[in-house]
Amino acid sequence: MSLATQSNSHDIVEFDEKKMTLIRNTFCQNSTQQEFEVFMEICKSTQLNPLFKQIYFIKRGDKISHQTSIDGLRLIADRTKRYVPGRESTYTFDKNGNLLSATSYIKKLAHDGTWHEVASTAIFAEYNANQGLWKKMPCAMLAKCAEALALRRAFPADMLGLYTKDEMDQADTVHEEPTIRNSQTVQSQSYLADAEVITSEEAHDIENQLAGEDKQYREDLLKFYTNSRKLEQPMTNFFGFPKRLLSGLYNSLNKRREARQKKAEPVMETVENYESIQDQF
Repeated sequence: MSLATQSNSHDIVEFDEKKMTLIRNTFCQNSTQQEFEVFMEICKSTQLNPLFKQIYFIKRGDKISHQTSIDGLRLIADRTKRYVPGRESTYTFDKNGNLLSATSYIKKLAHDGTWHEVASTAIFAEYNANQGLWKKMPCAMLAKCAEALALRRAFPADMLGLYTKDEMDQADTVHEEPTIRNSQTVQSQSYLADAEVITSEEAHDIENQLAGEDKQYREDLLKFYTNSRKLEQPMTNFFGFPKRLLSGLYNSLNKRREARQKKAEPVMETVENYESIQDQF
């Protein structure tokens, strides 16, 4: 048995039994046979090669994720023939020179033949893992996270469910340390007390959908949930969000997307109009 994928836009790599054994023993040592087969199918469908560190199998306890490198996302975008790198990333800092955010830019060719700039911003407090390269090269790390957001925003169908290791560093740290320590963990002990919470991948997906022009809508949602749950501390992101409310939140996002596609006024623009999720409390 063998699997075929591509290491770049021209060369096809055959994953024969020998290479699959190498991948299993080198990168997937703690995987079951079924988990490994799923991972190899993802490699095949995304055309990413784990031997070139384009995609990773990550398992911590019972939780499994498949993470890419930023080069993996760039490669997927490049294969569409509708992508070119954008201008240099820009940054914001507070009055003391501390990094606050990074904005990265890419360009996408639209179906009408025109090129458009796509930008996304990553907030340092939401991604900083405070270890490794995040301490040594915070600007570079945050810029890669912002670029990953921009790439998924521009090519959602090609990159559905794919997140980079840089984006997940903070979430992985949270999983390993049950003590609530920073803004990307759950918001308070009382918030966790009566609810199973969503996964870090689901939280990243929500944050990605609310990037860019939906920033104010994101703030309204967080304020609404803070007030509804009567939290001691205001929510700053969707990590630790109750699982039972997830369907209502996705429903509101879908309605907003449908309204935008029809060029109608966005629905649920204010917290007073969140009927689809209010009745779940």
